[in-house]
Amino acid sequence: MEKETNIGGSANSLGKIIKDIRQKAKANSLFISGLKIFVNFGWEQLKRFVRSKQILRLIPDGYIYLNTTGTEEFESIWDSRDEFKYFDEKFASHAKAYTRGLRPKSVKANIYELATHGTLSSMIGSFGEDLLLLSLTQHEILEFIRHRKEYLTTATFFLFKSGHDSDANFHVAQVMAHKEGGISIDLVGLAFECGFLPKERRIVVRQPEARDTDVELFS
Repeated sequence: MEKETNIGGSANSLGKIIKDIRQKAKANSLFISGLKIFVNFGWEQLKRFVRSKQILRLIPDGYIYLNTTGTEEFESIWDSRDEFKYFDEKFASHAKAYTRGLRPKSVKANIYELATHGTLSSMIGSFGEDLLLLSLTQHEILEFIRHRKEYLTTATFFLFKSGHDSDANFHVAQVMAHKEGGISIDLVGLAFECGFLPKERRIVVRQPEARDTDVELFS
């Protein structure tokens, strides 16, 4: 008698899924980093997960190091509003400084673009990481905008948090450099569910596994 599997699918189907996982893990470094979180998924959930991890692609040379203050000082986007041509007044609600603890002298951030149709929530969810590990500070976002405008020709999302880690609220800044000059910045909620086409949006996140560095940047 053929031994039954315990995941609701045939052995042949399981083999195809495993092969698919291996192929996608080789093609996309995001895939395998998120897989460990979903080891208890059922059969249908696992198949949906296999299909979902191809949503983002690291752009060529898509990583940079961002200077931080290295202290608990806080520079808010609201306080720097005069630097923008188009500015969302809702950033006023995130202007208050908060204690964030000591920071390294720089952090590594990765820049991804949509590889297929997707939404903001599916882009963030595809990392399979705690949002605390992905979020940048407002100061780091401003550093990116000031020194890496060449990456902002496509509307780009930046994840940031308000409050202490224990009760953090997460928000998204959408930034774009316009052909006619100037930069726009909007405050977007995590529940923003507008669909985007491939390459229509980018997202910048802190690299969770990055090692801190003492290199001098933007000199």
